[in-house]
Amino acid sequence: MKSFLTRLYAHFFFDELMLIYPFYAVMFVDHGLTPMQISTLLAVWCATTIVLEVPSGVLADRHSRKAIMVIGSVFRASGYLCWVFFPGFWGFLIGFVLWGIEGSLGSGAFEALVYDELKHFEREDEYAQVLGRCRSLGLMGIVVSGAIAAWAVSGGYPVLIYASCAAALLAGLLLMLLPTAAPAMVVIVGLAPMWQR
Repeated sequence: MKSFLTRLYAHFFFDELMLIYPFYAVMFVDHGLTPMQISTLLAVWCATTIVLEVPSGVLADRHSRKAIMVIGSVFRASGYLCWVFFPGFWGFLIGFVLWGIEGSLGSGAFEALVYDELKHFEREDEYAQVLGRCRSLGLMGIVVSGAIAAWAVSGGYPVLIYASCAAALLAGLLLMLLPTAAPAMVVIVGLAPMWQR
């Protein structure tokens, strides 16, 4: 359990250690985007996450939650790379869509993964505490990324984006290394397959 929590907390820290966070809006302006285009990008980002929330929840119930979140980290890193190789409205848009997909894949899957693991060790009463620590470490990652980015931005936006890609992939690697138990099985009467009734 200790190994699980240590890697989980490290994942949450690196998942938010995105050096591009403080500068992506400025980057868009520097690449000639209008306020309307920037608003559109942010709206598409939010809409992608909302629209895919239910389908991603179904995926998390049917497949490995850990694998889904790792795939999400790859989507996010790929989205950032779009910003490097296609630094215009459409490249930024594709990047935000990929980032939105990652957000929807990880939202419910993460909480279910944590609950299942705590339940396996009969420590589900610590669920809120563990999530609170994760959120705090995520906020710490944002603060640290801002401090580093203020110094690293002199190297240009690609430096910040590559560092963010590396952090996203490291967060995904930490997820892969999580020692997890099998998900808790819940059968709802009336909805179970015939052979389970």
